[in-house]
Amino acid sequence: VAAGMAVEDAAKAAPAAATAPVQLPPRAPEPASSSSSMAAAPPSPRPLAEAAAVPATAAAAAAAEVPCKSDEEREREQATFYERLLFGVLLPYFAESASAELVSRRSLRVLFGRADLPPQTVRLALDIELGPAADEGVPCVDVEALQRVGRLVAFAQERGWRYEAELRSGRGFVPLGPPQLRGLAWDGRRLRTLEPILDDGSL
Repeated sequence: VAAGMAVEDAAKAAPAAATAPVQLPPRAPEPASSSSSMAAAPPSPRPLAEAAAVPATAAAAAAAEVPCKSDEEREREQATFYERLLFGVLLPYFAESASAELVSRRSLRVLFGRADLPPQTVRLALDIELGPAADEGVPCVDVEALQRVGRLVAFAQERGWRYEAELRSGRGFVPLGPPQLRGLAWDGRRLRTLEPILDDGSL
């Protein structure tokens, strides 16, 4: 009888065990998808060469857009300036005749006196390029001599040169531009006279 009761109890327990919920192990987290990992990745740094090519300021960007003129370009432009300075300004005001092609040292002193430099600086530029002159009224200056003196005057304006050694160091070099002369306007192609260039006897 005891054995029969044990068998009956086992038969009743079997369905209960079959209907009990099954405990599954916790689900492992799924790996992040490739798209999400790409979105979370930090941006790659800009290549050094590309970063260096980007101007740091607006002023640098504007400067980068304007190419610097070469010595040859500046020399051609300034040669045109001095030709027009001689034939369009100096000769009409100071030449003794309509056919003259030379001007005097005195006329250059009057002209470059409009550079707003100390008179001694202008005299030094004349002495360096033309040598001392006993008579400053003799026509002896052609366009090439005018250009040589004008370059030293331009360097004196650009760099603040005042002494003979400084001015002599600029011989044979091309300044950034022609000298700035009061009463004259130069735009790179045309030279305009804004007021008469007269010798007032002050130099």
